[in-house]
Amino acid sequence: MFAACIILSASAFAQTDTTSFVVKQGDPAVQATPDDIQQMNLKDMTKVMINDMPEDVKSAIGNARYKGTQTYYKHKNKDEYAVEVKEGEVTSYHFYDKNGKPLNQRN
Repeated sequence: MFAACIILSASAFAQTDTTSFVVKQGDPAVQATPDDIQQMNLKDMTKVMINDMPEDVKSAIGNARYKGTQTYYKHKNKDEYAVEVKEGEVTSYHFYDKNGKPLNQRN
């Protein structure tokens, strides 16, 4: 009887096909590339030189002491400005109004 249980267990195990179960890693809903993220953050903005920004914005950026390569942007329709900071593999975006006040949210 014991031998019969082992044979039945072995045959049941042998018939289970585990190759049909594909394991996906990560969150499949998150598919934004770095270029997509840049486009979303800088929508309706054009690249400018830092000299084209208001003095208060330049001062705020200088006081923030961002490390890394900086690229500057101005909104096409609003008095809003942005600085894109790239340090190695990490990119961050910082937004300011015309008075140099940080904007926490984009509309």
